[in-house]
Amino acid sequence: MPASINRAFAAFVAILFVLSVPFWFAGSLWHLPKSIPIALPVSALMTFVPAIAACVLLFRRDGWRAVGALLVRTFDVRRIRSAGWLAAAFLAMPLILTVSFLLMQLSGAQMPDAYVALAMAPAMFAVFFVGAAGEELGWQGFAFEELEKRYSVLESALILGVVWAAWHIIPFFQTGHDWAWVAWQCIVTVFLRVIAVWLYAYGGRSVFVAIVFHAMSNVSMFLFPNFGSYYDPATTAVVLAGVTAFMAAVWGPGMVKERA
Repeated sequence: MPASINRAFAAFVAILFVLSVPFWFAGSLWHLPKSIPIALPVSALMTFVPAIAACVLLFRRDGWRAVGALLVRTFDVRRIRSAGWLAAAFLAMPLILTVSFLLMQLSGAQMPDAYVALAMAPAMFAVFFVGAAGEELGWQGFAFEELEKRYSVLESALILGVVWAAWHIIPFFQTGHDWAWVAWQCIVTVFLRVIAVWLYAYGGRSVFVAIVFHAMSNVSMFLFPNFGSYYDPATTAVVLAGVTAFMAAVWGPGMVKERA
């Protein structure tokens, strides 16, 4: 790998983790009011750090014009190859978590008071879209583009997925979950990044598509019965493994050996 690419991605990761430390610390001291039904830690506010890291590096390398070019990609809908890619970004996670829910029922999981707050979906999407933009401008708009100069689509996706999961470990624990839940959720996180990269790389390199997929992933998880209380990352990981296996069978050669 050329040294410049090493420096660019390594610098992105370094800035990402350094700027996230105050949010992790805040998350250990303060918690959201119990009146807010979804289990999000205060450290979730670090969602804008990836975009900030990308903007800092782009400014140092290419100036304000490059920063502006990245930010406008929040709504780069003209890049999308067809409506089918946008539909996939919207529907993938609702369908995946529906299958996960059905598998949990078939396995005998008890959900006596289960309900889904569908009326909150539009508001959730609006909030999570803003947060997802803060992440995907960095992850897809910058970091993936740097990695892909050297690695295949799949290799880049896995590298991003591992870093993305590691970045979330502390916030996952701050939601009150145990090691087993966090471990499975990290696996889910890697799978989700692979799908996000696939949608981005083959759907026209639209950051908007990645943002929509990311936002709908969060919406779907918190719409899972009782605002995500019954969400099981182990079951979801199994479903996602099947989805990514299908992707590998259809797009495998290109993802492994070539740039999109």
